[in-house]
Amino acid sequence: MYEHLNSLSENAAELLSNFEPASSEKMQNILAKTPSLPEDYYQFIKEVGSGNMVYDGDDHFSFESVPIDAAKELFQDEVIYDSKIPYDGPAKGTVWVFGFDSGGASVGFDSGDENRLVEIAADRTIIKFDRNMTFKRFIEGLIVCYPQTGYKYENGIWYGWKGEEEGRYPQDLA
Repeated sequence: MYEHLNSLSENAAELLSNFEPASSEKMQNILAKTPSLPEDYYQFIKEVGSGNMVYDGDDHFSFESVPIDAAKELFQDEVIYDSKIPYDGPAKGTVWVFGFDSGGASVGFDSGDENRLVEIAADRTIIKFDRNMTFKRFIEGLIVCYPQTGYKYENGIWYGWKGEEEGRYPQDLA
């Protein structure tokens, strides 16, 4: 499912060079803790793994080896459920954080919103990715749009959270 990642950009191999695929024991732990995350996430952890996306010595994105509960394990408070949260509003369920961008924002799945991808800033502000953004497209977008992040994917183009174009899928792979 993820064999094509190195062909997405000239930086891809270096960005993914620090990753280690999960062992079968690690996969059992992940599935026991988070049994209902998207299949493309589990496949990524099996095939590519977890680690830090690094390019030219700079961290781009760090993937946790096991997802963490944003409210209980990361923030140790319930602020992400507060209805007064600006931007896209509060989380609807447990947010399973799988990684962090270079600015410290966490990214995960909102289990109460059909595992929609969300980004949570340190101040607990939540930005929801486009509903059609799959985990696989998110990963591809991290590589194609480096050093930016795509929040929406449509017709071979990734867009940032303000709607600006961030990157295009290589034509020979489209």
